[in-house]
Amino acid sequence: MIDTHSHVNFNTFKDDADKVIQSALDKKIAIINVGSQISTSRRAVELAKKYSRVFAAIGLHPIQLQDEEVVEEGITFTTRKEEFNYDTYKELAKQLPGQDLVHVMVFSDGLHINGTALVKGLTEILPDTVSVTGGLVGDGSDFKHTFVGLDSAATEKNIV
Repeated sequence: MIDTHSHVNFNTFKDDADKVIQSALDKKIAIINVGSQISTSRRAVELAKKYSRVFAAIGLHPIQLQDEEVVEEGITFTTRKEEFNYDTYKELAKQLPGQDLVHVMVFSDGLHINGTALVKGLTEILPDTVSVTGGLVGDGSDFKHTFVGLDSAATEKNIV
């Protein structure tokens, strides 16, 4: 199994990237860390060099390009400044099936929900035997409208 779009290379995981990666590797899950700016791309490469089953996809998100030049900025990456709310994700994790749960694949609205914090929060709450992967739903680089749905109409501000 492979997580094809991970962001363990982002600052959200600066204090526990090694723990998160080792947990995935212990469960036989390989990781592709995706860089979206110069600093996160460099970090993805560093992690790929450190672990045999961790790979890097490097690049620049369109918001990082200006006047067709690549500009390295000395800023810390934050995702829409959403704070991790332990109680919110704890309640979400409680809604998941019990003892037979092995893996959670979660998709969330990429405009209104901090997907990195969501996955990290679920990972912190669920047992170590449960792996968590997922992704953000968006409309390309515009990110004006995002919709998520499962067994019902797709709506904004939704997690499935």
